[in-house]
Amino acid sequence: MKKEKRWSLAFLLGLILMAGSSAPVMAMNMDADQKASDIQPDHIDYIRGRPMTEDEVREQEAMVPELYEQPAPEDAAEAVLGTEPRAGASYQGVERFDLRSLGLVTSVKDQVTSGPCWAFAAISLAESSMIQQGAAADALDLSEEHLAYFFYERADDPLGNTAADKNRINLPGYDYKTVGGNLQLASKFLSTWSGVADESVAPYSSISSSLASSLAYESAAHLQRAYFIDASEAEIKNALYTAQQPVGVTYYHGASYYNVDTAAYCYPTAGAGINHAVTIVGWDDSYKKENFLPASKVTSDGAWIVKNSWGGAHGDGGYIYISYEDKSISGAVSAGFEAADSYGHNYQYDGSSGSSAVSVPVGASHANVYQVKGNPSGSEVLKAVGILMKSADADLAVDVYTDLRDPDDPTSGIHAVTGQVVHTGYTGYYTFSLQQDVPLCEGSFFSVIFTNVSDGARSFFIESSSSRDSDWILFEAHAEEGQSFYRSGEGKEWQDMAGGYISGDRSVNTRIKAYTVDSPEVLEPVRWPSVTPTVTPAKAPTPGRAQITKLSLTAKGVRVKWQEASDAVRYEIYRKDPSGDAWKLIKTVSGTSCTDQNVLPATVYAYRVRAVNGTGDLVSCGAYSGAVKILTKPDAPKEIALRRTAKASKTARAKLTFKASADVKTYYIYQYDRRTKKYQAAYKVQGSKLYIYQRAAKKYKKIGGVKSSKNKLSCTLTQIDLKTYNRQIFKIRAYVKKKGLGGRYSGYSGKIMLKR
Repeated sequence: MKKEKRWSLAFLLGLILMAGSSAPVMAMNMDADQKASDIQPDHIDYIRGRPMTEDEVREQEAMVPELYEQPAPEDAAEAVLGTEPRAGASYQGVERFDLRSLGLVTSVKDQVTSGPCWAFAAISLAESSMIQQGAAADALDLSEEHLAYFFYERADDPLGNTAADKNRINLPGYDYKTVGGNLQLASKFLSTWSGVADESVAPYSSISSSLASSLAYESAAHLQRAYFIDASEAEIKNALYTAQQPVGVTYYHGASYYNVDTAAYCYPTAGAGINHAVTIVGWDDSYKKENFLPASKVTSDGAWIVKNSWGGAHGDGGYIYISYEDKSISGAVSAGFEAADSYGHNYQYDGSSGSSAVSVPVGASHANVYQVKGNPSGSEVLKAVGILMKSADADLAVDVYTDLRDPDDPTSGIHAVTGQVVHTGYTGYYTFSLQQDVPLCEGSFFSVIFTNVSDGARSFFIESSSSRDSDWILFEAHAEEGQSFYRSGEGKEWQDMAGGYISGDRSVNTRIKAYTVDSPEVLEPVRWPSVTPTVTPAKAPTPGRAQITKLSLTAKGVRVKWQEASDAVRYEIYRKDPSGDAWKLIKTVSGTSCTDQNVLPATVYAYRVRAVNGTGDLVSCGAYSGAVKILTKPDAPKEIALRRTAKASKTARAKLTFKASADVKTYYIYQYDRRTKKYQAAYKVQGSKLYIYQRAAKKYKKIGGVKSSKNKLSCTLTQIDLKTYNRQIFKIRAYVKKKGLGGRYSGYSGKIMLKR
């Protein structure tokens, strides 16, 4: 892509026309001690307190490398905010947030050359994550060179399972420093543990070089998660605030839309592609729209605080401000890393970074079978497993079998982990710790199985050669028989994915990983009998699938009802709380209903049920029901006081105070009408605003504000009718609403009286 130039002379001539012939002289010759406010308009945030001189503009432009079109990220992210509860406080109401103030951002680096901005953005995410893990920010420097080089010059992993997997440049005349990349591809690559390395292993250079293949798996940190989030204002803010980590994005940077005086940028139209990658470290809702150039067509205040990779002297100390209205931002990624010594070995078959995916129906499974070979002098312990999911909001059951009798049958061994249910809130890469350690004998085979137990089909990323090839990169993947398997449902035959699994008879691997640590204990291999016993105890018949028919609220909690399933002797009820991703078994009953009494007010819970038959080792379980969600009622307001503050001839004003209910923003206040003998709508508290109900218009009108202090709310009620009776009676109830679940009212508070 041809480099865009900013015409600084034309810009300065425009200043002359607007401010008079003396303005440029004042800008260029202003004394260093002169106050910026003497010449700075109130509505412009000049990063130097004034417009830049022509020489300064040229210096800024010289710091910008040649920008070429970068590979666009896959359209893989699914918006989940509002449907998937998140742990931690909400970003709502937070007008400015900056990770720099929390000490979670390292210094700005300079990429110098055109291509590796994506590597700088990815490494910035890794550095911030390691600071959060306890690393010292001033001593932390991870290698962008290592990531950019080995992405295109892959080496086989230490266990020898990915030798033929490659990411190859497919453009003549380009190399790893000029061809570019994006954060989604970087995440898939870093999940292989090739990096992240320390800067001392591969110092950054502005020119292309060659690194020894022995350095490929030198790592100071390993990727643990990478969420591909929707590049919307709400999703990015939510990710920044809840994870306290930056978000990497790609966008299109055109010089004619960059205000060099304010470091403000906005591209106004969609469809331009991308040519740069950066990290968002915060936001400022009050950042003025006047800071952007007219060509950007910005209509509202607000901007992202963005860490760039063009050196600390560029922009505002290395940072720029991108409007929320920018139409080119895409490929948002939130990532988390841990120290490289958290695990010892990464069992995997997916070494290349292509983006193929397949839809997997409910009850179907993907599996990988591995031979244990990382610690010849002892044994290993399986601690965690990983998977790359294209669908958000997926529920997966994890099973692990060890000491496989038949390596071509993933379920032919000892069932070491049984149906551990995990959840993937976002599209992306996940690491799940197992609920128990699993010992592995060297030389034996084990399997890791992920089964879709969601409420519908979900998409799993897979590795496939010649998939999603473009004009800039070629993915080469090699799958062998006996590595990855697919099963359409429990009791069905396993299908080897090395041939004929998808159209074109392409060989594919699942993107399932297994993480182990070394153990000095030497385990003896399991000796399976060479002859199958003549009498094998039969499992109980597999029961049918239970289906939830109704969720309802009772005085004691949430009542769950479901249809009776065939061959069922009991039912297991599972619940997922908003504070976590895992399903938890809460009850086992013999009937077709139960009440969950351990619930919190104003909270979204999800439930599912499965039928069970048999006992001991002969248990058979039916498929999980679809997940059904419910919103519980909020608590009624408490500690209410109403005190008159002013009185006219017929009306009064009164100060109302009450204790806020948990997770509630809205309250309705009702006044007793003696003529109808009913309580009528009178006022509404919503957030920080107070409204009065206009009966003629049948709507609420704002009349004041609401103060909050130590979990108590206070506001002033006006126009209270005192003309007929010497006292008025009120009640309050709380109200919550969640997208897709409607609203819930609390019960009414006790009576509140105001005397004349």
